Amino acid sequence: MKKIKLFITLIIMLLLVVSLNNISNAAQDYGTVTAITGSPSIDSNDSETVTLTYSSLNVEWAKQEGDRNKNGWWIGIKVTAPDNANKDTATIKRKQYGEDWIEGIKFNDKKDGESEINLWAYIDDTILTSNKNKTFDLYEAQFDWGNGKTQTIKIKIDASEANFGNLQLNTSSSMSKVFVVDLGTGAAARESNFTIERGKTLEEGLSASEKDIFNSYKAIKGFVRFYKFTGPGYTFEADKVSDYEANKFDPDKDAINEENVVIVAYINNVAPVLTPTESAPAPVASAPDAAPAPAGEKDNTPKTGVTDIVGYVVTITVFSAMGIVVLINKSKKY
Repeated sequence: MKKIKLFITLIIMLLLVVSLNNISNAAQDYGTVTAITGSPSIDSNDSETVTLTYSSLNVEWAKQEGDRNKNGWWIGIKVTAPDNANKDTATIKRKQYGEDWIEGIKFNDKKDGESEINLWAYIDDTILTSNKNKTFDLYEAQFDWGNGKTQTIKIKIDASEANFGNLQLNTSSSMSKVFVVDLGTGAAARESNFTIERGKTLEEGLSASEKDIFNSYKAIKGFVRFYKFTGPGYTFEADKVSDYEANKFDPDKDAINEENVVIVAYINNVAPVLTPTESAPAPVASAPDAAPAPAGEKDNTPKTGVTDIVGYVVTITVFSAMGIVVLINKSKKY
């Protein structure tokens, strides 16, 4: 009996060791996620899928720095690599709200410590307002840890009516909000928003990626020039551009000192008016049998002129006469 109890005890201990080992290995497969900004709810911070949901925020405006590639408001999280990750081959792909996926990011190229990496999600008033009363994905990252495991991390914003007022994006007296739109003939009214340090030109204050977006307005067909207005209560009428001489704006030279401004890219893409040409009346089609043969070709169409008819009559008459003669001769024989 003692031997049986001992055997059962050993089996239980063995199963316990195996179970603990499996639990330990599972914990090593995926990165551990913690919040840098605020206090989100996290379902599980080291599982295959980690979701951080923010129902309240108090974020200060900040200048562009490092991976925060433009001025604005940023939500940060820290991801610590699992113990069994191959950090030399580990890669990340990420997607900001409203943007396409960026792939092939190497963990070792972006890490902020021996085993940590900080990820930043951009947010602004436009994103919040357009998703009011929703819970939406603000940011998503996918890690391939080089250990046969992949991990998905999402940042969600709960902008439901009950929580919307708790999502605070604090402005700074040192920043200016810049709203850009194309208006005029042939314009698409495409809108973009930027925040820059007050007292700087757009050339000085925008990041490289933001400059690409702003400069794309210059590439619109029919672009004339920029005009600056103090927003948001501005008026621009394309047929009154001569009245806006004082509003002409040079993004390379003119500093922005107001809290809110609107930059209008004036477009005058007038479609050319085509003058229809008078076409000659279509010729009346001739009868197919009267059409002349193309030059250099033999005309094989049947002829029905007077000469041909006379020939037909003569031929028929001759054959008829011959037939009559034959019949007369046969009648004489009988």
